[in-house]
Amino acid sequence: MNCCSAGEQAGQINIGLGASVARSLMPSVICRFHQQHPQVKVRIMEGQLLAMINELRQGELDFTINTYYPGPYDHEFSFEKLFEKPFAVFARAGHPAAQATSLGS
Repeated sequence: MNCCSAGEQAGQINIGLGASVARSLMPSVICRFHQQHPQVKVRIMEGQLLAMINELRQGELDFTINTYYPGPYDHEFSFEKLFEKPFAVFARAGHPAAQATSLGS
């Protein structure tokens, strides 16, 4: 998996999305990202949180934006609340997204 990281301008980023995020928030975000990083391929997988957690564990996803609810995975992943609705970004330990202090870094 080639995830884009700081300074990298090509590769692939694999994103898992909950249904409501996939339909409402992400189309404009992905369009803007693609305009800024045209060489980066964006792969989207849509599904419920538990399915996305399994994909994260297997390294198939770089991160997921999904509805958050407490579960046994809380100790495995870094996550940050994005909205008053229970959406959060999950990233596996060691992934650059897990080290970020904000979504822009």
